Amino acid sequence: MKYRVFISHNKTDKYIAKKIGNYLLSKNIDVWFDIWDIYAGDSLSDGVADGIMNSNVFLLIASDKSMKSNWVREELRVALSRRRKAKDFKIITLVIEDCELHPFLDDYAYIDFKNHRSFKRVMNELIHSILLIPKKPEVTKFKSRFVLDEFKYNIHFTKKRGAVTYVSEGYDITILENMSSIKKYLYNTGGLLEKRFVPLSKGLSAKINVIEESTAIERIEILFDKPLLKNKNYKFTFNHMVKDNFPQDNEFFYWNIESETKKVTFSIKFDHVCEVKNMRVFQRTGQEEIQINKLMGKRNFNFFDYLPDLNTAYVFRWNWAK
Repeated sequence: MKYRVFISHNKTDKYIAKKIGNYLLSKNIDVWFDIWDIYAGDSLSDGVADGIMNSNVFLLIASDKSMKSNWVREELRVALSRRRKAKDFKIITLVIEDCELHPFLDDYAYIDFKNHRSFKRVMNELIHSILLIPKKPEVTKFKSRFVLDEFKYNIHFTKKRGAVTYVSEGYDITILENMSSIKKYLYNTGGLLEKRFVPLSKGLSAKINVIEESTAIERIEILFDKPLLKNKNYKFTFNHMVKDNFPQDNEFFYWNIESETKKVTFSIKFDHVCEVKNMRVFQRTGQEEIQINKLMGKRNFNFFDYLPDLNTAYVFRWNWAK
C-alpha cells in the first residue's frame, strides 16, 4: 500500500485532523491527507478514491458536521465498498464530539475522543488499532521468592501533624524457594526510629540490619535466624516509628507492589490532635495516578484491595485541617 492511513474529515475539523496526521507521521505511519496529497489542478474525486484504494486504514474523524457532510459520506461509501472486497482493510472511527454516527458504522467499534481525554492516550489506542498491536497484557513472571498472601499496613499518626508516627507492616507469606532474608527500602524525610521484628509463627526469629542510609532512604535487611523453607507459610510484623515526616499542608504516603500479592489492607488512624480532611486513595502505574476512592471519616480510614498488579502503587493523599 502507498499509504497506511486515509484521514476522512470535515473542513471544520481540519485542525484536529492535521494534528492527528502529524502525530502519525512522527511515529513513521504514512497518511493520506487532502492538504498534503492533492495539488492544484488535481481531480478531488480521483485523488480521494486513489487515497482510499491505496491505504490500509480509513480513519473517520466523526463530528456533528462530518456526519452531515455529503463529501464525507461519499468517502465512507468508497471505504465500505473497499472493505467488502478486502477484509484486511480497516475502518476506524474517532469520535471527537457527541454526534449520530452513520448507520453503516454501527457494526464497527470506535475510539472515544470526547470530554477532553488525553491526546497521547487516544493516539496510543489509535496506533494499537492501526498496527494491530495486541492489547492483552503479557502475564508477568514474578521474580520474588515468596507470595504475599496478605499484607497489612497500619499507620498511626500522633502529635501535631503526625510528628511521631507509628507504622506496623504485617506479612503473611508463602515461600517459593528457601530464603534467609528480606531486603527493603524505607522512604522518609524525617527520622526512622525503633525498628523491630515481631514473629507470629512458631520458631520464627530474625534481626534487622541497616544496609544503607541517606537523608530520605534507608535500606534494611530482615535477616532470619533460620532459613524460611519452600512451600511453608510464615507470619510476622515489622514495626518502626517515624519522626517529623508529615509536616506539609498537603501530605501523602504510598506503598508499591513488588511481589505477587493476593490482598493488601491499609488501616490509617489519626490522634485527636491531628485534624485531617480530604483523604483520597490513588492507584499509580508509571507516572499516571487515578483516584480510586475517597475515604470518608474523621480520624480512622480503612482500605483494602485484592490481587493488585505488580509495580502498582497505592497513594494516600490528605490535607491537614490546621
